[in-house]
Amino acid sequence: NTSNNNNRLRVVRLGHPARLQPEILPYSVEALVQAADGTEIVREVRSELQSFLQILSNPKSRGNEKRIAYREMKSLRQEVRQREEKVVRELLTSAQVVLATCVGSANSILKSFTRGNGDNNNKKDGGFFDLVVIDEAAQALEAACWIPALRGKRLVLAGDHKQLPPTIQSNQHQVAKGLSTTMFERVMSLYGDDDPNVGTAGRVSRMLRIQYRMNQNIADWASQALYGGHLQTHDSVANRTLAQLVGSPLASSDNVEDSNG
Repeated sequence: NTSNNNNRLRVVRLGHPARLQPEILPYSVEALVQAADGTEIVREVRSELQSFLQILSNPKSRGNEKRIAYREMKSLRQEVRQREEKVVRELLTSAQVVLATCVGSANSILKSFTRGNGDNNNKKDGGFFDLVVIDEAAQALEAACWIPALRGKRLVLAGDHKQLPPTIQSNQHQVAKGLSTTMFERVMSLYGDDDPNVGTAGRVSRMLRIQYRMNQNIADWASQALYGGHLQTHDSVANRTLAQLVGSPLASSDNVEDSNG
């Protein structure tokens, strides 16, 4: 939650604004750049750039005026680019968290950091970010995971390879089979952590043992079938039924009374 001003994280969200939810827009690069120090100077330079563009497009402008305008425009465009890059670089270097999709982390903004540009020295050890976390990694293509993985020094894959795999749309069986093997699964297999007998703490993995989603009768089946009996149910959901869920068509007073009786 970023709404508490006293403990607000400095967050930047990469991605096209049209694809972001309204509540996320204030944290987008575009919104933060507009509010950042130095942006006003960029606006002034762009205004000056526009005036020279009008000279070039004016058929009444003299040849000497157009040559000067062209030279000035070239210089101003370079200045705008440098100033905008500086603003974005300052936003990213001061951010505590940078959010993006796996493919979105291929953004050219981040490429400049991993190539060693900018003023921050963290890149020299293998990546700009201290830590990269990929959520739902067991549902992401391995090729997509490599994009953010190469942006940082350390990597955490969060997910569950016992649940839904990636969606592969291919008519070629071998292609679909190859792409369905995720980085998450590969790492688990490589270090032997996919063996149910490993328990909750493997060589490189840690299992979250307590689930808060389902009735214990359902969870016990999943625990035995998929997790070697290590999955436990929290007391708050152990005896929960459909009739007790708010908004459920079964959640009438009669049904709740019947379920308790």
